[in-house]
Amino acid sequence: MKKVLIIFLTGLVLLTFISMVTFVILPSSNQPSSGTSNLNDSDMQDHEIPINEQEGTLQGYYFNGYIDMRDSFENFEEESEYIYYMSHHFDYYRNQAFAHGKDEPKEEYVEYFKQLDPLNALVSFSNNTKTDLQNGDYIKVTFKGGIMESYPAQIGEVTNLEVIN
Repeated sequence: MKKVLIIFLTGLVLLTFISMVTFVILPSSNQPSSGTSNLNDSDMQDHEIPINEQEGTLQGYYFNGYIDMRDSFENFEEESEYIYYMSHHFDYYRNQAFAHGKDEPKEEYVEYFKQLDPLNALVSFSNNTKTDLQNGDYIKVTFKGGIMESYPAQIGEVTNLEVIN
């Protein structure tokens, strides 16, 4: 019985020590030191790029002002099926705002997108470039600014847009 009690107490002390190191000592070592540095706070801020000047890129299929961020399909049949379902899905989505008298869900569209892995979120953007886009085009968008956390997500100013074949 003494052996079990000694092992239990030793384990408890060891667990307490590990917890102290993990949650008290290590986090405080990540704090800035009170020593001197060659950089002051204003110098540190000069090295940070403001969010509205950061550049990013997205690739995906274009539909009605949205990018569906997914890899391009390997063959023509898969891509054609995707474009068919996405076109009908957008039509269904737009028509949901209006009452049409019949209330039947379009299960085939829902099931199609459930079986695609992964189902990606749509990102909205304004095409201010001279590139003419057609629904189903696979595009690469370069933009300034971050991705805004809204629904649907939105990106900043589009600086370059190209259609990838």
